[in-house]
Amino acid sequence: MEDKFNYKSFISGFFTSLIILLGLANLIKTPYAVMAGGGIIPASDRVVIDNQHQSRGSFNLAYVGMKEGSLFNVIKASLTKSEIIVPMDKASQKENSQDVLKRNTLDLINSEMTAIKVAYPKAGHKVIDNGVDNYIYVVNDDVEGIHVGDKILSINNMPLDNAEELRKGYKDNKLGTLYDVKIIDNKGNEKIVKIPLKEDNNKERYLGFTIASIPKLKVDPKINFKFKTSENGSSGGLAMALTIYNHLTPDDITKGKKVVVTGVLNDKGEVGDIGGVLQKLEGARDAKADIFVVPAGFNEKEVLDACRNKKCPKIIGVKTFDETLEKLRKEGKWKRVRKFY
Repeated sequence: MEDKFNYKSFISGFFTSLIILLGLANLIKTPYAVMAGGGIIPASDRVVIDNQHQSRGSFNLAYVGMKEGSLFNVIKASLTKSEIIVPMDKASQKENSQDVLKRNTLDLINSEMTAIKVAYPKAGHKVIDNGVDNYIYVVNDDVEGIHVGDKILSINNMPLDNAEELRKGYKDNKLGTLYDVKIIDNKGNEKIVKIPLKEDNNKERYLGFTIASIPKLKVDPKINFKFKTSENGSSGGLAMALTIYNHLTPDDITKGKKVVVTGVLNDKGEVGDIGGVLQKLEGARDAKADIFVVPAGFNEKEVLDACRNKKCPKIIGVKTFDETLEKLRKEGKWKRVRKFY
C-alpha cells in the first residue's frame, strides 16, 4: 500500500526552508549598498537665525534611505524599480559605520558653511572668515592611531596651511621617517601620533590620510543648525542656502508653497548633481510637494523622464543659486493645479 503524500508537511517544510534561506541571505554581505525611497526634512526646523523672517511656505531637504547591501536586500532591489543597487568603494567596505557617519557629518558641516558663504552676502550681510579647522576625512587601512573625524592641529609642528610645503619635504626624507601628527581625537583628547612616510606603486609618497578643511565663519545675525545625527551628507547645500536667504529677507520666495530642494552647492553658488534623485522625487511626491528643485542637466532629465507617466510636483532645474532665486520669484502666487496620489 502506497504512502499518501503529506501536503501539510511538505508546505510546512518548504516555508521553513525558505525562511532559513532568507535569513541566511540577509546575513551574507555584498560589496554593494541599496538606495531606497526617500523623504523630506523641513529646513526651517534645522536652520534657525536670530530674529528671522517668517515664511508662509517651506523649503525642505530631500533625502534617500540607504540599506545595507546584504544578499537579500540586493536581490530584492533587483526586482523593483523603486530601489537601486550602488557599488561601495573599497575604503567604505573596510570602514565601520561610525567612520562613514563621521565623514558624512563633515560633509554636512561643510555644506552648512558653504550655504552661509553664498546666502548671507546675497541677503546683504557680511561673512567674516576666521580660517579653517582641519579634520581627518579618509584613513588608509595601513595607518594606525588616527580616525575619521579627528581634528588635526599640526604635522611636525607645521600648521596645515603649509600643507603644500609639507608635501614637498617628503622627497627629502627616507621612507619610514616618522611624522608627528598632533590631533584632538574624537573623545576630545589632544595627542601626538607618529605616522611613517610611505610610497605607493607609482613612487608617490604619502602619510596615508586625506583632510577635510571646514571654514570657521562669523556672521550677524547668528545662525544655528539643528540637524540630527542621522541627517548628514552634502546634497542639502542648496536647500540650506535658500532657507538662510529666506530667513534674512522680507521677500518670502516660497510664495506659500511646499518646495523640496536637492543639490550640492559650491562657494561660487554653482549647483552640482546628486545621487538618488529619483528616490528623492518619490519623497517629494509622498509629501505632496508643490515644487521640486533639482540640478539642471542630468538630474533634471532623470526626473522629467520619470514624471512622464505619473503625477509629480512642478520640476525646476537650476545651475546656480541666483538662477534658483530668479525662477522661484517668477512662480507668483500659489495656486494648486495638480492632484497627488
